Formats: sequence, C-alpha cells, structure tokens
Amino acid sequence: MKSTWLSVAGAFVLTACSTTPTTNIAEFGLSIGHVTDEINISLDELSSLSLQSQADSLAYLTLDQSREQVCAGSASQIIQGEIIVNPAECNIPLRLTDLDSIVDPASPERRKQMLILQANRQLAEYAKALTDLANVSSKVEIQQSALTLTSSVSSLNDAYLLLSYAQHAERETIIASKQAQFEQNESLIATSVAGFASAITEEKRRAALKEVINQGDRVITKLVPIIVSELNRSKLHQTKATMELSALTDDLIQYNQASVKKPLKHDKAAKSIAEFHQRYLEIQAAALKDKQLVNAFEQIAQSHHQITAQVNKDRFSSKEIVASVSQLNKHYKDLNSFKKLIESCSGKITKGEDGFLHCQS
Repeated sequence: MKSTWLSVAGAFVLTACSTTPTTNIAEFGLSIGHVTDEINISLDELSSLSLQSQADSLAYLTLDQSREQVCAGSASQIIQGEIIVNPAECNIPLRLTDLDSIVDPASPERRKQMLILQANRQLAEYAKALTDLANVSSKVEIQQSALTLTSSVSSLNDAYLLLSYAQHAERETIIASKQAQFEQNESLIATSVAGFASAITEEKRRAALKEVINQGDRVITKLVPIIVSELNRSKLHQTKATMELSALTDDLIQYNQASVKKPLKHDKAAKSIAEFHQRYLEIQAAALKDKQLVNAFEQIAQSHHQITAQVNKDRFSSKEIVASVSQLNKHYKDLNSFKKLIESCSGKITKGEDGFLHCQS
C-alpha cells in the first residue's frame, strides 16, 4: 500500500501548470455532497429532538415541588414505568440518576457503530475529492486532491465490504481477501493519477478522472443499494417526525391552557395556529421525505453510471452530464419543500394508518 502512495507522490515532483476545470464533473461531486449531508443533518435534528423530549418529560414531573410528601422512586423510574405514582400527590425531585437516564440516540459513540454512516461519509469524501481533482490547478493542490481521491475510492470499497459482510460468520477473511483484490485495481488508479501529475494537460486530467470514475462506479453500483436498504429500514424522517408530533401536541396543550388563563389577541392566535399547521404538514410529509431521500441516493448511482458512460466516450462536459447533475439536484431540493414533495409523486397521495402521507403508484 505504501509503495502505491510513494509512486504517486514521487510523480508530483516533476511538473505542474494551470488547466481548465472540468466543471460538470465538479458540480456532480458537489451534488452528491448535498445528498449525503442530509443524513447527518437529520441525525443532528433527531438527536436534538430526543434530548429535548426527555428533558421535557423530566421537567413535567419535577416542576412543582410544593407538596409536603416526596414520591417514592425517581422521575426516570416513573417515566420508564418501573414505579407508578400520582405526581399530583407528592414531590418528585430531580436527581443525578435522572440526568443519567437521558440518552442521545445519535451520540458520537453511537454514530461510530453505524456502518451506514461510515459508508455515507466515505461517499461524501469521494464526492469532495472528485470535485477537487476536477478543479485544481497548482502542484500542491493536485498532489493533495489526487492522493485523497485515490484513497477515497479504496475507503469507499472498504465501507461497501463492511456493510455487505457485517453479518457473515467469516467476514474478516472475506473482507481481507476482497481488499487485497481491490488493491490491484488501486495500483492502476495510482499509476493513472501519477501520469496526470507528471505532465499536466487537460488530456491527462481527463485520463486520470476517467480511471477513477470507472473504478468508483464499480463500487457505487454495489454500495448504494445497501445504503438504500438501510434507509428504508431506519425510516429516519418518520422517526424524527414522531418526536416532532409529540412536541407539537405539548405545544397545543400549552396553547389551550394559556387561552384559559388569558385569551390571546386574534392576530397572535391566528399566527400561532398557522405555525402549528405548517409544523403538522411537515410532520405528515415525513414518509414522503424518506422516500425522496431514497430516490436521491438511487439517483446518485444512476447519475454516476451515466456520467461514467460519458467520460468513457471522452465527453467531460455534455448535455447528458448536465442532465444527470440536474436530476440529482432536483431530488435533493424536493426534500426541503412540502409542495415539491407532493408534486414529485406521480401517483396518488394517501394518508396511512401511521398518520403519514404516502405516494401510491
């Protein structure tokens, strides 16, 4: 492995000069990055919602300490159903054990154990390295981006192997064997990139990109279906929406209680109701967002394969590549618009028993 990197690095000492960026390829890398970011953004939001929900539950039980008696057990034990008490009859003090009970479902430690996140991160790094190699001009930039891109394809393959054979009894032996096979292809990539660095011309840049994109396509074609399967299983947006619905329900209760004590002015009440409605629409659209995220990842594989076919014809800037990038961008942008999510359904929108809107083909 080290000899591979050394052979590439040595070639960079020779020469370098400016070239014209292959813009369409760079834009494609950026588009992949937008889609992969969505998983991390959703996990961050899920983490925040979960922590807030648990804090709200503890606050509800421990807020009023005006009673004479102290309840048996702790607030966390009551929440978990280990002890049954009437909070209206006794005080429930907040304890350190209650703080210990708060669990972050998307903590850094838990994320490290999520193989899909490792695969998603490697896909994002591959996309960034692809963009960098398509854009760079100076010798230092070329050296860094070429080494990163060569490494990213290898890491992408490792992520695929870990996901594919995670449950296999002989996974370590199988993965090691397949990694050894891949290293042979990796050497070819390194040789191509080294040639690119030693005589910087647009022709050499394209030759290097062609080699890497072809190799990356072989991995992405196999990796994306596994990521899609994990996304279908986890239902990330629907999990998040369940917590958002609980928070919305609490806010409605508080709105009604506040109205009993002191009625709101009409314009403020109408504004609050409009905000509640918008939140409710977004909650109902969670299943559509999950489906759209799946569509976006599937489009990554499709667009990458289409672009691979184009670069094999020595077309690095064509209407077909532009169309592939545009299609991927459309899937990503539709994720953040309720209207576009509805419009993206070519069938009939129905509301399921789970309370979410679904697209029926």
